Parts: sequence; C-alpha cells; structure tokens
Amino acid sequence: MRKRPQFDPRKAPPAPPWQQDIGVRAVPPRHIESALQRGVIAFFNAAVAPGDALLFAVPNGERRDPITAARLSGPPRPWLQGADTDDERGLLQLARPGGEGVLPGAADLVLLLPGGRLVLIELKRPKSAHGRPGRQSPMQKAFAFVAGRLGHDYRVVTTLDEFGAVLEGAGVRLRVRTGGMMFPR
Repeated sequence: MRKRPQFDPRKAPPAPPWQQDIGVRAVPPRHIESALQRGVIAFFNAAVAPGDALLFAVPNGERRDPITAARLSGPPRPWLQGADTDDERGLLQLARPGGEGVLPGAADLVLLLPGGRLVLIELKRPKSAHGRPGRQSPMQKAFAFVAGRLGHDYRVVTTLDEFGAVLEGAGVRLRVRTGGMMFPR
C-alpha cells in the first residue's frame, strides 16, 4: 500500500498579496471572510490575556436546510422585501429577529469589554486585485444602524491590523501586535 504524501506548509505556494494581510495561504475567494475570522480569533487568543476581554462569534451565516432555517429565522417575512434602507423606519423593521431569535445581519463577532462595554464586529473581505471588497447587506446595515442608535460601537474590519486597532482603541492591553509578524510588546 502506497503512503499518502504529507502536506508541508513550507512547500505551499505563497499567498497572493490580497491574502497576505490575513495570514493565510491559497484560500479560495469565497472563503476569505472565514479565514479572516479564524485569524482574528487566533490573534485575539494570542494577544489578549484571559479575563481582559471576551470575544465570541455569532454563527448566523451558515448554510442550512430549509426546515432548520425556518425554525431558526421564523417564517418568511414578505413585507420586508424591498424595505427602504435609506429610511429609518425601514432599517428598524429589518432588524427584527424571528423564530428562535436568529437575526439576519447580526455582527459576526461580539467583543465584551470591562465596564459593561461591547464592540460589535462585522468581518468583510478586503479589497483585492482580484475583486471588490466585501460589502454590507441591507440587513447588516440595518443591524449597524440599530446598534449605533442604542449606543453600541459597531465596526467593519477587513484585516488583522484593523482588528488590532479596534482592540487598542477599546483600551485592551495587547501582549502581541499585528503587522505581518506577531511579536512581544
């Protein structure tokens, strides 16, 4: 029986420039946001001491079979089709959970900070030579509007450096920082 060759990351082709800032190799464009999220979580775990802050994901965006989707999100809401996202009332209507409380458009990550503060973080694909940057959907814009109206900090992040800046701006003490290579401070 022939042995299966082992993957050696040192022999993998270098990542294209549009992927290097999220520290990944050869990620298909449709998975870039997922790779960015894994990188953000790994950086947070390395950079922030346990108990200084808490970061967790809101798993709203996975593919689901229609029965599970209906249970989580509730029945279709035809009155929301074509809701005006330039109008405050339309934004407020879009940001309403259904079913078991799944809210389309909710931020990808929630960062809990000392003193009862929190930052809602939406991850988007960075602009690349191969395509457009990620854009917020109308539901995400509605969520951002309502979160801001309630006084919460909402950020759109496209790189690890931007995430590091969010942490520093929130006053989180970092043990390491971004910039191509992480190193002690």
